[in-house]
Amino acid sequence: MSYFLDSNVIAGFYLSEVHRLSNPSRNVFNSGVKCWWSQRVHDECFGRNETSGVCGRETYNARNEFRRLIAEFDRGSFSESSFENYPLIGNAVRNHLISTICSTYELRLWIEQFKRDFTQVCNSRKKEIDERLNLHIREKSYQDIKKLIVSDIRFENIELDESDLEIWLDAHDLCLTVNEEITFISDNKKHVSAAAHIITQHTSIHAVRELESFRT
Repeated sequence: MSYFLDSNVIAGFYLSEVHRLSNPSRNVFNSGVKCWWSQRVHDECFGRNETSGVCGRETYNARNEFRRLIAEFDRGSFSESSFENYPLIGNAVRNHLISTICSTYELRLWIEQFKRDFTQVCNSRKKEIDERLNLHIREKSYQDIKKLIVSDIRFENIELDESDLEIWLDAHDLCLTVNEEITFISDNKKHVSAAAHIITQHTSIHAVRELESFRT
């Protein structure tokens, strides 16, 4: 058995210090099960430069949040209600404040250090991802399977994302290539979980599993 990871699983691991999916994503990466991704998943995650792809954009957004939050301290306008304005780093900073009961000055120093560590951790995670995941590149189009999936999804009024469809076909092609059971893991309930029965019916993917099921 192997896992094929959707981009949200990888983003959760890459942004482990701040992401809402950090816990289940780390558990997938630490599972010891062989994990795969495709070129399309790679490009969704990292794009073609450091600020593109979901990981690049979220890293860029997190750095902006750090700068904005530190500026609040410098203006003297910081309050605990400020955390609501920082969807990526807010919870991590709030948890530190609660667990240490530190002064405003000490909290600002910690945020500065957290900002420096964050960049280093992301760089380290990217290396771990490249080393941990096996890359699969699909060359066939599978137009017949694509038509069947699209027809059933539309019939059941499930929202269709074309990029998700191509990634399902990547996983299908991987199954045929390695000839083993592949479980597709994703946090996308609207497009993936809702269509899981259709995906497994028309492809060689053994199962579709929600990322949340790995949470501990």
